[in-house]
Amino acid sequence: MAVAPATQRSRPSPPSPSPARPSRPSFSRPSFPRPSFPRPALSRPSVDRLRQIGVPPAPALPAPAASTVTGAVVGLLVTALAALALAIFSAVRGTATGGGWGLLALAAILTLAVVVGTRLLAYARVREAGTTSLVGVLLAVILVLAALIDPVYTGWAWLIVPAVGAAACLVAHLLIVALTPGDD
Repeated sequence: MAVAPATQRSRPSPPSPSPARPSRPSFSRPSFPRPSFPRPALSRPSVDRLRQIGVPPAPALPAPAASTVTGAVVGLLVTALAALALAIFSAVRGTATGGGWGLLALAAILTLAVVVGTRLLAYARVREAGTTSLVGVLLAVILVLAALIDPVYTGWAWLIVPAVGAAACLVAHLLIVALTPGDD
């Protein structure tokens, strides 16, 4: 089998120049009015389901009072769960600190606090219940970690954390009402 000399081999042809693209016409962007979506009704399906099984309706509390009571209840819940976590870590590890598991326990406790706060505020028909609960819990955590960390490890936590939670949820509700349009 003979090999053809290098001069006889076929060479690839150079790419042909692409045709010039026509320039795009410039259009001005039309400005459309911003859509306004209807605000969701304050009735939640879970609240209606509770009423169907016989749970009485929430007492008629003004939204700031309901936010304050919810903050205190969530503060008691957080205190109880944190005390339970400390007792479990003391029994299992021999120390009250949980290390990486303590951070996971704190995240679970705070997530549960936000969920319970949201449910309680929705049951009381407070507008923006989830946002109010989230901001209230975060404000309480920041205040406790920044200024009240030492008393929280004593028996005073049963008074301090619910009071801070109540104040934080009230402030969160007032902030959210001030920043969102609507009547409340």
